[in-house]
Amino acid sequence: MDLATLLDILTLEPLGADRFVARSQTDRLRNVFGGQFLAQAILAAAATCDGVAVPHSLHATFLRGASTQRPLRVDVERLRDGRAFAHRSVTVHQTDDSPSRTMREVFRAMVSLHVPTAGHPWDDPADVPTASGVDPATLPSYVDWAEAGTDHPEHDFYSNRSPVDQRYEDAPPSTPGTRVQGRQKVWMRLPEALPDDPTLHTALFAWMSDLTLADFTSLAHGRRWTDSDTNTVSLDHAMWFHAPARADEWVCFTQRCSTTGAGRGLSQGEMHTRSGRRVASCSQEVLLTLPDGPPAASS
Repeated sequence: MDLATLLDILTLEPLGADRFVARSQTDRLRNVFGGQFLAQAILAAAATCDGVAVPHSLHATFLRGASTQRPLRVDVERLRDGRAFAHRSVTVHQTDDSPSRTMREVFRAMVSLHVPTAGHPWDDPADVPTASGVDPATLPSYVDWAEAGTDHPEHDFYSNRSPVDQRYEDAPPSTPGTRVQGRQKVWMRLPEALPDDPTLHTALFAWMSDLTLADFTSLAHGRRWTDSDTNTVSLDHAMWFHAPARADEWVCFTQRCSTTGAGRGLSQGEMHTRSGRRVASCSQEVLLTLPDGPPAASS
């Protein structure tokens, strides 16, 4: 998928009464990408506001898989419009494959927006990535690293890459079966210039947050989600937007798996600009399927 296709997918068709039609990446072999839902929810919610308030948080639940071959209906409910905050409930529906073509809810999100005010910026120094002085563009590709360590290099993920440029800093060994634990830094950006639309950049950060975050729950066990006997399915996703930034400039997405168990896994991440300013934080829980057998060796 190229950038033009991505931007087309993020262009919602208004139907009136806070309702929209959304499209998907039709050549994708799997269900609708979760990051697409996140980005479209932000754009739909913002479209019902006056343009002054900007998205500051997102809390989403993935209810069902959705087909890329059928349109999505996006409904926005205006829960509150205050002087400083606005709250929106966003639901996405799609017809199923039954003969009756029943419309089912596949995704729901709460999006909160805030009118920016003067504040006192501060970030915990312990969370700010250490400035390495390395140009992210010279780092190895995250996708190439992941492909080198999987037992299923023909997975459709690798033949249909995202337009996002992803680079791994201090990549651990790609030896299959090696556990990847602790904080990992993946640099991300859209390599082409984007319009000067702050809401679009926020939506793209939400899209980008879902590219690799779930992967770290399986990496903690020495598996990639593209392995033939491993799978991750997003359950819910929470994200907070702290400061404006551009998605066509490098951000460092520091990620880690916090815990796994009971068939689920939780990953967390923070996005920082090259200057060290935190622009977003997120958490995601996934349904985690791993093969039986002894634990993998740690890297």
